[in-house]
Amino acid sequence: MRSVIYREYPPHPLLARHIKCFWTLDAPDAVGLAQKEKIFPDGCTELIFNYGRPFRQYNSTGGYSQQLQSFIHGQLTSHIQLGPTGDTGVLGARFYPHGLASFTNVPLHLFTQMTIGLQNLWGSAAVELEDKIIGAPCNDERVKLLAAFLISKLRDNNKLSAIAAAVAHVASEKGNVKVSELAKQLYMSERSLERQFMATVGMSAKTFARISRFQFAFSMMQREDALHLTDIAYNAGYFDQAHFTRDFRDFTGETPTQFFNGSNEMATLFAG
Repeated sequence: MRSVIYREYPPHPLLARHIKCFWTLDAPDAVGLAQKEKIFPDGCTELIFNYGRPFRQYNSTGGYSQQLQSFIHGQLTSHIQLGPTGDTGVLGARFYPHGLASFTNVPLHLFTQMTIGLQNLWGSAAVELEDKIIGAPCNDERVKLLAAFLISKLRDNNKLSAIAAAVAHVASEKGNVKVSELAKQLYMSERSLERQFMATVGMSAKTFARISRFQFAFSMMQREDALHLTDIAYNAGYFDQAHFTRDFRDFTGETPTQFFNGSNEMATLFAG
């Protein structure tokens, strides 16, 4: 029996400032995936094509809705739960936190914790692309089709330079940044910084910093030589272990111990 096959592809050079990577996920008959898989915030938006059976997305009451064949998933500020419905085949583009803003005029805070069909953004061209990707003979061809489409939709957006710099600084500091200091470095008011973050990243600078710090701590937990939770908390800039646990629960719905004792294949693949 085959397990989950996850692969990442580098973006075309024309897209490299906007997209971290393209990726594919294949799991025939959903082998290797749990009935419900968690995905939690990583500071990125995703463009998704299901060339296999779309996932179900569960709500807090246990009900669910079926994912669209193709869509944008906006920024997450809390975890979501997905469940496979059969043969899984997914093509994704993982944007940098501000990357999607170079492909649409729609303020990204309107997408936060939501999905939007590609047809709503790009009309009939998105429908044609969906058909081509579903019918493509292999994943390499799917990636080429998506890259060519995104290059055709790329537009100049000089206003992004300040937010791109802010995002890079937050990442370099592992999320341990005060919004007031970040605004001063960029020679803008806190209000202006937050407004631009909401429009081009999809969340406030403060929330983005929290997620960046959480992701840094999570990456330390995944190492084979993982430190004690208290050491991880301090190394990531938390006040104490309890502070880290609160953030972990906010973003994953579980304590660190509960999370790593469960089945979280997809969350581990997509984290950070």
